[in-house]
Amino acid sequence: MKYITLTALIALASSSIACGYYELDRMKGTWTYESGTYTLSCPGYAPDTTEVSGSVRFDEGSETDLTIVANTCVSSFNATATGAEWEPGGLPCVDRFNDSEGRAWEAELQPGTWSFRLNDAEDRLTEQYQGSLVLSSGAFRLTCGVNQNGVLRKVSR
Repeated sequence: MKYITLTALIALASSSIACGYYELDRMKGTWTYESGTYTLSCPGYAPDTTEVSGSVRFDEGSETDLTIVANTCVSSFNATATGAEWEPGGLPCVDRFNDSEGRAWEAELQPGTWSFRLNDAEDRLTEQYQGSLVLSSGAFRLTCGVNQNGVLRKVSR
């Protein structure tokens, strides 16, 4: 009986690993947003919701299963049975810019949770992001809440 149970566990583990690699392979490539919203909630300001747009690229990672490249950000993800989950401790996502008056600003995204789920359709992902955006300029610092939900379509491998 122990032999049968051990064999069944090994078979189950092997199929989970194989399934994970299949999902990992499906994730790789460039994905474009078809729909979704990005809501920024800052203390003292009304929440601001906009449509998401643009694209992201998933590549095989060196220290994690996947890396995602979106604009100037590179983040690490681990494959799951249904998609990918953000791996804490990766590189920060920081954007530096000047406003219309020439002031230098820094905006840093700090994910709390970030996941991509493969839909039943081969070429669709659903994204869920929740975290913070820290805006700073000189001594000024403002931490805002961020929620993003989107549906992406695969456009290339």
